[in-house]
Amino acid sequence: MSLSRVLVVEDGFEYINRSQQWMGDFFMFERAGSGIEALTLLRDGEFEAVYLDMNFHRSPEDELLGDLESICARFGGDRRRAIDFLSIHQGAYILAAIRGAGFMTPVLFSYDFESETNRWDQLSAKYGPVDWVGDNAGPDKVREALANLISD
Repeated sequence: MSLSRVLVVEDGFEYINRSQQWMGDFFMFERAGSGIEALTLLRDGEFEAVYLDMNFHRSPEDELLGDLESICARFGGDRRRAIDFLSIHQGAYILAAIRGAGFMTPVLFSYDFESETNRWDQLSAKYGPVDWVGDNAGPDKVREALANLISD
């Protein structure tokens, strides 16, 4: 039996380490540390799902996707605030880049959209197939969500 390949996209190693430890019997995980790296890995291999963090606050500025200059203008020229905005919302920019590159691989966000229903409705309508689990979701919840995305 071959395991489904899942690309974990995060700026640290928490998700990949926990995923391999808790769900390695169900999925084969590979990690990308940025949106650019994720796009390269998606081009080079077949993945059945992407497990995507939203916040990339540890990423260097040059690894963040998004139009920094236009966001900087939105914040009155405050470059630091623009970089903070891009890093906090980086997962959404990565998802847009994945879809923009033509990849329809299902994506599971690790982010709590419960209080952001309008945002979730817009993201899921524009960039589906997607789902989310809260940041503190346990391995059973993540495994179930990944399995559902892969089987749909």
